[in-house]
Amino acid sequence: MFFSFNNDISEKGKAPSKFNLESINQYIKPKYILPIEKTKYIKWDAVIDSDVYTPWFYRNTQFIQIFHGVAAKAVTLEDGTIVNYNYHPNLKRYDICFFTNKLFFNNAKEAGLGKKDDTGEIIGLCYLDDLIEKNNEKSIKEIKEKLVPEKFRSKKIILYAPSWGNHNSLACKGAEILRILAQMDMFTLIKPHPNSIMDDIKDMEEGLELFLSKTFKDNNFSLITSSPYEPAVISDALITDLGSLALEYALLRKPIFLFCGTDHKKYIADLKQFDMTLKCSTPVYESEPITQKTFEIPEMSEERRTAMIDLENSYFANVGHATEAAFNALLRRNIICSKKPLASILQ
Repeated sequence: MFFSFNNDISEKGKAPSKFNLESINQYIKPKYILPIEKTKYIKWDAVIDSDVYTPWFYRNTQFIQIFHGVAAKAVTLEDGTIVNYNYHPNLKRYDICFFTNKLFFNNAKEAGLGKKDDTGEIIGLCYLDDLIEKNNEKSIKEIKEKLVPEKFRSKKIILYAPSWGNHNSLACKGAEILRILAQMDMFTLIKPHPNSIMDDIKDMEEGLELFLSKTFKDNNFSLITSSPYEPAVISDALITDLGSLALEYALLRKPIFLFCGTDHKKYIADLKQFDMTLKCSTPVYESEPITQKTFEIPEMSEERRTAMIDLENSYFANVGHATEAAFNALLRRNIICSKKPLASILQ
């Protein structure tokens, strides 16, 4: 079996990204991590793919789509049609689709996006199991010791994790946001999306890393190049844009600052989902000035907590148990076989 993910990320389309495979290397030996080009010439019994744009499909190979997010982003097809990413017509090419929730499963089925009648499975997001598992006092202490210098561990920690595209906060107001965060009495974890073109960010001609070192004069920051989920666990609040992380962070029941660009709605395919996310968040509008008051972390109100529960119930399935659901689905469909229980395999 082959699990397909794309790490071919570049700065200005030239140099390889510094986005690393640290989280993958915890579970997979380096010799089993292959360049995407090389995998095309190997015969696989099954391919698990996390993106709907995979251009190559083999005969007699089971292709499985396991979505890498839950945000209902609008994508434009070659013919100019705008669709919800979660209902991309390419889903018709997959033998099995591991949907993140019942809503997406039902809508895709009604739209005839299944290759067969039994193509869909309601699984959830497997990578969130790690987020839920590490959301405990012991793990939080260990992660803080790894990511935050000792002198800052008693301060509030804010995670700034902008999404991708030219509409995100890093591209629109990144310099302004980061200058304000640098002045605040807190520690900032900065996790750009791996597809961010870091050298093209407005007012950061010298590159993000150099900009941060000049701006955060007290070194009260850390640039994260691996997964955002360990930083999410230890942070007291999140600053982000429209994207899956905003929805996922609601599972932690902590404050969210949601950046809303002047034209952000044209990137949204499900306004109901966006409105529900907004109810969980404090909006930060592109048209308004950024000040220290903008990012004062609020207390969690009961109303906002309830909104987060509603969001979870609407857009997430098997929270904390999605890997088990996926494993059982693969067993049931005879794609994998194992005499061992899942718990012993994951240890």
